[in-house]
Amino acid sequence: MKAEFQPAAEQELIESIHRYLVEAGPLQADGFDTEVKRVVGLLLILPKLGTPGARDTRSMPLRRYPYSLHYRLERDVIRIFAVAHHSRRPRYWAKRG
Repeated sequence: MKAEFQPAAEQELIESIHRYLVEAGPLQADGFDTEVKRVVGLLLILPKLGTPGARDTRSMPLRRYPYSLHYRLERDVIRIFAVAHHSRRPRYWAKRG
């Protein structure tokens, strides 16, 4: 099994890391990046761990950061389609899933 970020999710990840870098400093930015990698690694081991959603999607919240990864299981791929902040534009990512 492998994990792949769709382009929009990849862009969200980059923008979120940059936001933490600018607003909170390099330690927080690195911590956020590390947490995303930890959750992706966990999903590679337990892909159905996230909360089920509409149209066979799932979501997995990050620890210590107000974000969730939204993804779909596709054969041997975890396709991450959103790195969504909990308070910004609620459910904007639903059209992607």
